[in-house]
Amino acid sequence: MDKLEALSRCELFQELSTNELSTLAQSFRQRRYLRGQVVFLEGRPAEVVCVVASGSVKLTQDTLEGHELILRVVHPGEAFGAVAALIGDVYPLTAVAREDSTVLCCSASRFRELVEDYPSISRRALRIVSARLREAFARIRELSLERVDRRIARTLLRAADGNLHRPGGPVVRLTRQELAELAGTTLTTASRTVARFHRLGVVRAGRQNISILSVDGLRAIAEESETREGWPSVTAGLLP
Repeated sequence: MDKLEALSRCELFQELSTNELSTLAQSFRQRRYLRGQVVFLEGRPAEVVCVVASGSVKLTQDTLEGHELILRVVHPGEAFGAVAALIGDVYPLTAVAREDSTVLCCSASRFRELVEDYPSISRRALRIVSARLREAFARIRELSLERVDRRIARTLLRAADGNLHRPGGPVVRLTRQELAELAGTTLTTASRTVARFHRLGVVRAGRQNISILSVDGLRAIAEESETREGWPSVTAGLLP
């Protein structure tokens, strides 16, 4: 994905014209990160706004016990670090390349100038913040109240969002460890639950990715609804 295509897919810039995007692209510099390289660290001043052009980046925090907790995975066309840069704050998360990735970076000072030139960017940023807050509240509720099979099903659906109607079914590129951290459970439990989904024919589990074979089936597990005849028995089979 080239620079202009990546920026045109980014929600922050959806209201900009092609000419405006071309102007915007001049402020972004392309950087390559190898798998495991840090893009920025939690607590450091927010000096750049980033957009993933290829690969993927995980946003993490460390727990009090020193374990890494993945809060979000950022894919091509998605921005990260924008809000902290916009308000001149520190980064609330650490960003690390999940794989060899290309990231487009704009300085925080230049980004604030662009927001003044193109007010639609700030409107979009507010929408994104609102959506992230709703997602955070939903995850808190899930972690507090819901069974692990429902959490894992919802995590897979969120990760596949935007590709749910892909021919052949969506493919979620998450390792079992990443899925466990996103769902707030252990590696063993996540692996066991995915294996159950696999046996039920809802997903096909690979080493580095999970193919969703039945979106309806996964939704039935996530919501415990009778979206399709026969799925109540599937969810009952997953109860602890």
